[in-house]
Amino acid sequence: MKSCTVSFPVSINDRVFDPDIGRVGRVSSLTFSDGGSLKARVSYIDNSGKPASHWIPISLLREPRQPVDVAK
Repeated sequence: MKSCTVSFPVSINDRVFDPDIGRVGRVSSLTFSDGGSLKARVSYIDNSGKPASHWIPISLLREPRQPVDVAK
């Protein structure tokens, strides 16, 4: 088993922010790259409204921002 350091736990179907594409998406799969680092496939809706996906090292993923509750 390989180990990997991440800034927060990532699982299939988690919402994440992908800074490479500047979008929030869902993790659809996880795999190891040739160099041994863990990467995630992030699925999202592109500007034309069509489903798309993007591979990114999980070390670059960020948690999506939480919506601001203006009532508080």
